[in-house]
Amino acid sequence: ESYLDTIMQHFGAGVYTQDYITNPELARKNINNHVSSKTNNKIQELLPQGSITDLTRTVITNTVYFKGDWKHTFNVDATFDTTFSLLDGGITNLEMMHQREEFLFVKDENISAIELPYVTEENSMLIVLPKLESWRDYINNFDLEKYSKIQESMKFTLVDVKLPKFSFASPAYKLVDKLQTLGMQQAFTSDADFSNMTDNSLVVSNVVHKTYLDVNEQGTEATAATAITMDVTALPAEAQEININHPFICIIKNIATQQILFVGTIVNIGK
Repeated sequence: ESYLDTIMQHFGAGVYTQDYITNPELARKNINNHVSSKTNNKIQELLPQGSITDLTRTVITNTVYFKGDWKHTFNVDATFDTTFSLLDGGITNLEMMHQREEFLFVKDENISAIELPYVTEENSMLIVLPKLESWRDYINNFDLEKYSKIQESMKFTLVDVKLPKFSFASPAYKLVDKLQTLGMQQAFTSDADFSNMTDNSLVVSNVVHKTYLDVNEQGTEATAATAITMDVTALPAEAQEININHPFICIIKNIATQQILFVGTIVNIGK
């Protein structure tokens, strides 16, 4: 009961019973349908065939869905065809949106960064554009300190901004190895202790994550879902310029709390 109270109070979530033992495939479909309904049908088949077995006892899922129009929308007529440089020296063709407006902006010897607010001004998209020649070094060392320094240094500036128009759905990322590398070890072994949730002896068997992101002239639609399966023994006179024509960091965040809703690197965009 204490576990049920906790997830309801903090996450507005509940528990739904499924028959994993005699009909694991039906349980998988039911969970996937639930995730699809919570992500505006953008994330489907989160759990692939075979991911639920008669050894499964619990599947913990979480979803987040965001849709926001830009405070300053991009004029569709200003969108033009251009190229996007890749890390390996290649290029792809894409549609580039364009506008000139006052945004929070910072530029130094390593990066250019711009914050694009959504119409409610509750959330925004922060784009960090490292220089292409030092991109990998910067990304490998990008941490909370660098992120905070960018936030503190930004000032309202007239900016000529070129932003790619893009949409993608990620494959299903399997995160067990990643989580173990980050230090989460015990949950995947027989030493796992989930006694605050259940009297059964359970161990995490898989963690799967999918994302969807659409950035266009009107705004942004983004959603993500994760499933954790548990088996028996997750202003100057002249405008500055930012041309986002090579890989960049994309962060959607809440302005008041600074809570990050989505974060990732965009390394390849093409028609």
